[in-house]
Amino acid sequence: MQNGWFGNAEAGYGTDGRYKFSANINRFHDGNQITLLAGGNNINEMGFTDRGRGGFGGFGGNNGINSTQHFGINFNVGKGDSLRVGGNIIYSHSDRKAREFSETQYLFPDSTSYLSSFSGTRDRGHNISADFRLQWKIDPANTLEFRPSFRYSWRDQELNDTSALRAGDASRSLVNRSDKQRRVRGTSLSTSGNLIFNHNFLSHPGRSFSTQIQYSYSDTRQYENSWSRIAYYLLHQDDDELLRYLDTRSWSSTIDGRLTWTEPLGNAAHGNYLTVAYRLNYRFNNADRLTYGLDPELYLPLGRPGSDVPDGAELDNSLSNRFRNDFFSQELQVGYKKVSKNFNLQAGMIFSPSESKSDDLINDARSIPARWAWNFSPFLRLRWKMGQQRSLMANYRARTSQPSMTQLQPVADVSDPLHIKVGNPDLKPSFTQTLMVRFSDFNTDAQRSLNAMAHISYTTDDVVQKTTADPETGARTTTYANVNGNLNLMAMGMFSQPLRNRKWRLDARLMTSFRSTAGFIDGKKNRSGNFQLAPSAGITFTSDLFQLSVAPTYTLQRATSSLGQQPDRTLHSYGFTADGALYFPFGLELTTDLNMAATRGYSSGLNTTQWLWNAQLSYSFLRDKQLTVSLSVYDILQQKKNISRTVSAAMITDMRVNDLTRYGMVTLTWKFNTFGSRSNIPKIDGERRHPEGDGPAGPPPGGMPRGQRPAGPPPGM
Repeated sequence: MQNGWFGNAEAGYGTDGRYKFSANINRFHDGNQITLLAGGNNINEMGFTDRGRGGFGGFGGNNGINSTQHFGINFNVGKGDSLRVGGNIIYSHSDRKAREFSETQYLFPDSTSYLSSFSGTRDRGHNISADFRLQWKIDPANTLEFRPSFRYSWRDQELNDTSALRAGDASRSLVNRSDKQRRVRGTSLSTSGNLIFNHNFLSHPGRSFSTQIQYSYSDTRQYENSWSRIAYYLLHQDDDELLRYLDTRSWSSTIDGRLTWTEPLGNAAHGNYLTVAYRLNYRFNNADRLTYGLDPELYLPLGRPGSDVPDGAELDNSLSNRFRNDFFSQELQVGYKKVSKNFNLQAGMIFSPSESKSDDLINDARSIPARWAWNFSPFLRLRWKMGQQRSLMANYRARTSQPSMTQLQPVADVSDPLHIKVGNPDLKPSFTQTLMVRFSDFNTDAQRSLNAMAHISYTTDDVVQKTTADPETGARTTTYANVNGNLNLMAMGMFSQPLRNRKWRLDARLMTSFRSTAGFIDGKKNRSGNFQLAPSAGITFTSDLFQLSVAPTYTLQRATSSLGQQPDRTLHSYGFTADGALYFPFGLELTTDLNMAATRGYSSGLNTTQWLWNAQLSYSFLRDKQLTVSLSVYDILQQKKNISRTVSAAMITDMRVNDLTRYGMVTLTWKFNTFGSRSNIPKIDGERRHPEGDGPAGPPPGGMPRGQRPAGPPPGM
C-alpha cells in the first residue's frame, strides 16, 4: 500500500477560446516521492504561476484576464528519516490584460474634488523558481538542515493611462487632464541559502542549542520608456509634454544569523525553561534610478526600451539618484517557557537596537546620516488545551518599525508633476502593539464546532501621508508625519451545528471590524473611522441523491470624519449564495450555484445588482468512475462585475476592473490510482501475498471506495 502511482489529468476547451489543462502525477516507492506538475488556463486560475512578479516595481496584481502556464517537478527522496532531500523546480508564464476604471473623491476641509481615471495594462512574464531542502539527522542529538533557493524572472509591460481632475463647484470645472504611456521590461534574480543546526544535550534533558545563518542576494534591472502630457486648464498655458528613458537597478546582499539556547529550570519533567535568542541582520542595498530626457520628435510613438541609453538622451540629475543604503540590526530575546500536557506559555522581553543610513552619490542633499533606534518590547504566547477538542490561544507582540528611506529623504521627487513626494528626515520610528486571541471548540459526538477570534493593534508615532493640493494645477504634494492613536479592531465568530437527523446543517458567521486612523486633509489633521459589520448564516441539506445550501449575506460599512465639513458615508452590500447538486446512481451529476450581490452607496454609476449563475453537468464512467466528462457554463446570465471601494482619511476610491464573463467549457478528467494493486505487492514463494496475511493479494471486497486515495505525500511536497 506504500508503493504505487496516483494522480489526475484534465483538459477543457470552451467558448471565446477559453481553455484549461492540468496534470498531477505522483510516484511513491520505498518511502520516496516524485511529483510531476503541469497546467495552463486563461480563466484566471493562477495556481503556481507568477512567483517572481513581486521583485519588480510597477508590476503586480491579478485583476483583469490572466492567461497562465506552468510545469515543474517536486520530490522528496532519501534513506529513511536520517537523510532526506526534497524540493521543487517550477517554470511559469503569465499574460495579464487589465482595464481599470476608478472614481476618486479627494476630501478637503471645505470642499471635494473628483478624479476620473482609466488605465489599460498588458503585463507578461516568465519565471523559474527552485527551492530545495536537505535534512541530515546526524545522530539522535544533532540535526543539520540546508535550504537553498533560486528565482529568475523576465517581465514586459505596456501601460496606457488617462485621467481628469475636476473641482467641486456646481459645474465640476476641469482642473487638469493627464495622459501617460509606459513601456517597461526587466529581469530579476534572487538566490539564498539557509543553514540550520540543532543540538540536543542527551545527558541533560531539556537543554538544546540551535544556530542558523542565511545569506541572500537579489538583483533587479528595469528599462523604461515613458511619455506623459498634462494640460492645466485653469492656468491657460501650453501643455507639459515629457518623454523619458529610465534605467533602474536595485541590488542587495543580506546576512542573517541567529543563536538560540533553551535551558531547563530544575527538572525538565516539570516543563520550566529559560530561552535566550540572539539575532544579527546586515543588509547592504544599492538603488540606482537614472532618468534621461528624450526628444519627442525622434522617439514617438514609444517603442520597447533597450538596455543601452538612446542616442541624444540627456541625463536629468534632478530626477536621478544613486543610493547606497546600509541596514544593521540586532535582537536579543530573553524569555520564560512553560510546557505541560495542556498548557504552553512563552513570555519575555526583546531588545533590538538598529542603525540605518543612506548616501546619494548624485545629490548629497538626499543623503541620510546614520540613525540609531533602541527598541524594547515584550512578547507573550499562550496555548491552553481546555479539553480534548477545546483550546484557547493568545499572542501579544510589540514591534518598532523604522520609516523607509523614501519617507525620510528631504528632497522633492518631481518625476510625476501631479504627484510630488517630499520626505521628512525628522520622522520617528513607529511602535505597534498587537494582541490576538483565538478560541476553538469541536464536539465530536454532536459534530458541532465553534470558533472565535479577536485581533487588536494600536500604533503610536505611526507614519502617515500629509498631502496638500494646488488649487490651480491640481498637483498634490505629499510629505510624511507621525501621528498617535491609530487603532485596528477585528472580531469574528463561526458556528456550525447539524440538526438531529444529521441531514440538515446550520452554519453562521459574524465578522466586525473598526479602524480609526489619523491623517491629514490638505494639511489639516483629520481622524477617520471605518466600521464594518458582516453577518451571514446558511443551512445545508445533504442526502445520498441531493444536496442544497442557501446562505444570505449582508455587509454594512460606515466611514466617518472628524472634520465637520465632510459628511459620513454608508455603504450597504447584501445578497445570498445558493448551491445544489443532484447525484444519479449511474454516474451522472448535476451541480449549480447562484450568487446574488447588490451594493448601495457607491459613486454614481457604480452601484450594482449582480446575479452570478454557474452550472455543470458531468458523467463518470469506466472502472471506479476514473473518467469524467463535464459540461460547465460560467456566468450564465452574463452579469459578472468587479467593483471595490477603499476609504482613507483623505480620499474615497471606487474601482471597477474587467473580469471574465459568460463562457461554456467541456472538460475531460482522468483519475488513476495503483496503490494496493497486485503489481505493487512483493512476491512470497513465487506468489504475490499481503505482507501481513496468508491469502493472495487483491483489492478489498467491492473495490476501493469512490474518491479514496492515499493521505498524501511525505514532507517536501
